[in-house]
Amino acid sequence: MNSRYPIMITVLIVLLMMPVYPAEGFTQIFGDLDSTEQAVEFSGSISSHFSYLPGYDNLIEPNAALEGGLEFTSSDFAGNVDFSLGSDLSEDFVISDILQNLSLTWFFPRGNFKAGYMVQQWGVTDTYRVTDIINAVDLSDGLSMDTRKMKLPEMMGIAQWFFDTSSLQLIYKPVFHPTWTGNENSRWTIEADQESFVITDDTQMIKENTSTFSYASYAVRLALSSMNLETHLFFHHGYDYQGGYVYSLSAPVSPDPRAVVDSIETIYTRFNTFGADARYVVGPMTVAAEGAFFLSEDADGTDETLYNSRFAYGASLMYLFKNSSSSITAGYYGSHILGYDNTEVMDVDTMTYVETDHNLTLAFLLSMLNEQLRFEGAFTYQFPTTGYAFLTEITYFATDEIGVTAGMELIGSFDSEISSSYAYWDKNDRLYLSISYLF
Repeated sequence: MNSRYPIMITVLIVLLMMPVYPAEGFTQIFGDLDSTEQAVEFSGSISSHFSYLPGYDNLIEPNAALEGGLEFTSSDFAGNVDFSLGSDLSEDFVISDILQNLSLTWFFPRGNFKAGYMVQQWGVTDTYRVTDIINAVDLSDGLSMDTRKMKLPEMMGIAQWFFDTSSLQLIYKPVFHPTWTGNENSRWTIEADQESFVITDDTQMIKENTSTFSYASYAVRLALSSMNLETHLFFHHGYDYQGGYVYSLSAPVSPDPRAVVDSIETIYTRFNTFGADARYVVGPMTVAAEGAFFLSEDADGTDETLYNSRFAYGASLMYLFKNSSSSITAGYYGSHILGYDNTEVMDVDTMTYVETDHNLTLAFLLSMLNEQLRFEGAFTYQFPTTGYAFLTEITYFATDEIGVTAGMELIGSFDSEISSSYAYWDKNDRLYLSISYLF
């Protein structure tokens, strides 16, 4: 485990072991504050989960979890800690398995500065957001209807200035974390396709150390608002969260005609990203659109180990029912890779993506019985690969504190011959039941 993790975990434990009356503990940090200017809130839940996985020999996975959040606010500062402790925590856990947020905000006239370990969400669509590029994707727990839960917290600093009808945001991340799919035994880890080559126990896996200042990234975003219209323009300099690969091959060993892989080196492509998004609210409907151009360091597309430049775009339409939180949403997102060559089988673009991608998402949220009963679901279909994911769950709150949730996840492809993440995850269908106590 990385040496910085014990330090962060220690900080978390210290915060959680503050006096029973949290305000006293924060007084030790910030000094005496007028009680009319400060507030401390702690909330959380204790839950028990049971998952049924028919694709893994009818495996039943039990799990219990304690989740909590501590928030302190005053006229000058705000502090946040969000954590989760699950009984399924493995020995080779990473810090994001426990800590989701550890941040401190300082307020100054017409702005604020926030620093810590956190998620910063961008984008405006109500389905998948192509401009939500500040944090890496976290697939260690699979797919979720709440895309924020699929983001990996990272260390960063954020400065914001607010004006009459606009705001300016600057972000700096000192290190870089790629997409995380869990450890090698995770159900969500995608292994390399071995049609053209074979990976053995002797194959050496080489990964770059991205926790260095040389992998720092930064971004700037301008927000403009007018009546019911919200618009953002942004620039981001950083790295593609999906790694590329450099293969070192040796001659095939008879009778297997495939080349033997001696080593696989993971490298990351630097991108400059220019983008914009807009959201317009008219009555019960919200219309949103996003677009971005990812300019690769391999601008001419000649290096097969680096990802090519690409366009990404998306849009959504949500209808909110009157006097209710119920809604229905339709969304689209896609991408187009420049200089794509499907004859280059070892090119990272060919191995990872399709040239032009199209995806459709339909989602709904039904709230009934004065918000005691919630039924929600989402279906996503990827046209080039025929891959799909259908997630749905129903929650009933017997009281304000006790909730019962039942859900289903169906993931796969209508044509298993076409390679895709959905096809690889076709064994991950799941039924689950959870009981939670909120406090």
